[in-house]
Amino acid sequence: MHTFRKISRILTVLILATMLLSPARASAAVEPASIQSGYSEETAALVSSGMTLRQAQDSAQSTQAAKARILEAYSRLPLSFIPNQGQVDERVGYYVQSSGQSLWFTADGVTMALPEMTLRLEFLGANPLARLEGGEKLPGIVNYFIGNDPAQWRTNIPTYGRGTYCDLWPGVDLTYEGQPGALKSTFTVAPGADPAQIRLAYPNADSLVVDRQGNLVISIAGRKVQESAPLAWQEIDGRRVPVTVAHQVMGQSYGFALPEDYNLAYPLVIDPELVYSTFLGGGGNEYVYAVAVDGAGSAYVTGQTLSSDFPTTAGAFDTSHNGGNDAFVTKLAFPPLGTVTPGGGSLTSSTDQTTYTFAAGTFTDTVIIAHAPLLFGTVLPASNLIGIGHGFEVTAVYSDTGQPAQPTQPYTVTVQYTEAEKGLAVEDTLALYYWDGSQWVKEPSSEVDTVNNTVTATPNHFSSWAVLGETRRIFLPIILKSY
Repeated sequence: MHTFRKISRILTVLILATMLLSPARASAAVEPASIQSGYSEETAALVSSGMTLRQAQDSAQSTQAAKARILEAYSRLPLSFIPNQGQVDERVGYYVQSSGQSLWFTADGVTMALPEMTLRLEFLGANPLARLEGGEKLPGIVNYFIGNDPAQWRTNIPTYGRGTYCDLWPGVDLTYEGQPGALKSTFTVAPGADPAQIRLAYPNADSLVVDRQGNLVISIAGRKVQESAPLAWQEIDGRRVPVTVAHQVMGQSYGFALPEDYNLAYPLVIDPELVYSTFLGGGGNEYVYAVAVDGAGSAYVTGQTLSSDFPTTAGAFDTSHNGGNDAFVTKLAFPPLGTVTPGGGSLTSSTDQTTYTFAAGTFTDTVIIAHAPLLFGTVLPASNLIGIGHGFEVTAVYSDTGQPAQPTQPYTVTVQYTEAEKGLAVEDTLALYYWDGSQWVKEPSSEVDTVNNTVTATPNHFSSWAVLGETRRIFLPIILKSY
């Protein structure tokens, strides 16, 4: 079903305006002025609105750059765990929604709606009272505007970077983490607990096969997904001691084969991996045909709706359903953090304790500052950097023109973090990084205060930002012998 439900994860947004148009009205759109040859339609449209050609070109370029930057930020948003607060089926405790996939966590397993297939994972012989609990709270929140009855809306729902089933089997915890394109599971077996209790099944799979590399290949309806060959280890006297482990298949179920002589006095970790979020809509189907982003970070969505209860806002052009397929135009915007005048000022985001301080003269006119939390994977691939849950996008527009604004001199940004948020990051390596379009780059002015738990920097531009730190890695030597 092609609905707007598939357009997920535009974080912390408010619906500012929605118009419902009957098909007849939708087809009566005003034709723009003639397009000048050699210029983009966007530039020509701005010229027709009264701008000079140079102003139109500059504005179009700024808007395109902003679109690229914001859409790039959206595309990097990873899996995050959302608690069910009445917005989905009551059997679901937590769920994950990402481009092309939805994961639903219940008491007895996980349902995975993947591209062109649905896969069901069940916990066999597990504790029926175990429930997934969110961990590593993320700065982003989720809003669900369902129908035109505000009582049915769900707002300010927190998101988490991982979820854990505690004591799923006696002495065994199962933790899931969201990573782009993969669902990573970690089984933690307490000292003395029996890992043979761990049994899982894919009841709707056609077959389970372990390939030559040790990967578990799950086949269903002619398609295949795989769970990577597991790793296992124990932390003993500050060292990570590897433990031999392999998938062990029995019909449609599987577990893990382990040696009998691993050290039962220490915990055992088994670590396999299986290889836009505001909901907008009503009781019927919605079809989205285009999404655009302006220089302030607002998203514009247009399409058709069959819902008589599609949410609208007071003062919109048409707030009633006109029957059949109604066209709609919706603006989704990050709520502004506040305004800053040429005299300077200070603003703080209460969601993630980020403070911006602007000196006098930073802007030539009054600007509106928007601060939007970002979600991204905790561990950065092919890197020893790790995130601590503080990622955000900051943008500014001039209050009178709505055009994008950049600071004319350095400003100060201070991020407050907690002891718990540090996780595996080495604290004295924490720094503010910005996204340059292809990688995270350390801001040269960044400094960490480990006494007051703050990271401070004085950049001279707006961007997507994240507090990252290094994580210790242990490299064990491999000795090869020939006989």
